[in-house]
Amino acid sequence: MDMWSREKRSTIMANIKPKNTKPELALFKALETVGMRFTTHHDIKGKPDIAILDEKLLIFIDGEFWHGKDYPKWKYKLNPYWKRRIENNMTRDRKIRRCLRKEGWSICRFWGRDVLKNPAKYAKRVSKIIEKKGYNNPFPSK
Repeated sequence: MDMWSREKRSTIMANIKPKNTKPELALFKALETVGMRFTTHHDIKGKPDIAILDEKLLIFIDGEFWHGKDYPKWKYKLNPYWKRRIENNMTRDRKIRRCLRKEGWSICRFWGRDVLKNPAKYAKRVSKIIEKKGYNNPFPSK
């Protein structure tokens, strides 16, 4: 049972943005700054926040609560309704990751608050992943 009425919970949930969150916008800008080409919210299973199509690299920027960062440390505070929701999200994330990897995609998952603290660090991480994997150069020649 949720602590809010159905109407109140609906209002709260309606205010949560699914796209173009602050962490996403920060990473988009950081990747653009280094000249990386990418697509946002690509229409593929899992709806990644960023897709670098030529390199078959997908990036998800996850909210700590919804995707269960450090979940074992705080799950005891949740009522059964929220435990089930978070655990379902984590299970779905694993299934989607396995499915996309079978299709040949590489997957990066970053925590939203970490990205907000230092977007340039995560843009650099993405470029290093691409270089390490030997993908095509995602940076346009100048």
